[in-house]
Amino acid sequence: MSEERWELNVEATAAETLEAMTSAGRAALGGKQRALLIFHSVFVGFNAPIGATMLLFLLLGAFGGGAYSDVPAYVMPVAYIVFALLTLWLARQAYVMVAQMTAASRFGRRQQITLDASGITLVTDHSRWHSGWADVELVRGAKNVLVVGISGIAIAIPRRKFLRPMDANDALETMQRWQAAAR
Repeated sequence: MSEERWELNVEATAAETLEAMTSAGRAALGGKQRALLIFHSVFVGFNAPIGATMLLFLLLGAFGGGAYSDVPAYVMPVAYIVFALLTLWLARQAYVMVAQMTAASRFGRRQQITLDASGITLVTDHSRWHSGWADVELVRGAKNVLVVGISGIAIAIPRRKFLRPMDANDALETMQRWQAAAR
């Protein structure tokens, strides 16, 4: 059995939680799921701004604005671009809100995480959760966090909690080895 073990007091920020969610999502979704998500994003990203632009012109006309033919030609593309940027921002905000709620929750706010050959253990003020490496679907490194994915849950382990950057990389390689051995 391996002697390697890390015990970390973790208080992941909302930004670190969001990075873990994003990284885990990219890694977990593949094939048909990824294609459907891309299609959905393009469909919404293209059509929502068109609908919002048309609604704007309808409302302007309904409330005494000029006729569509009176509107300068550049206004429609500008309105479309503004609504497209707003659509992208709103789509991202949904994930940002989930990350903020997770980081502020009793479970996500503060955890002691133990990483060893038996698995990952999370202890909060009110609960204890252990998963063996055979149940871990994803172990991945991102810029600011290490991510452990279990049943759609992305556990963020901030790299800043390790003594040195190399310690985080060592932990990542060791966890990946443990996960591979458990499969």
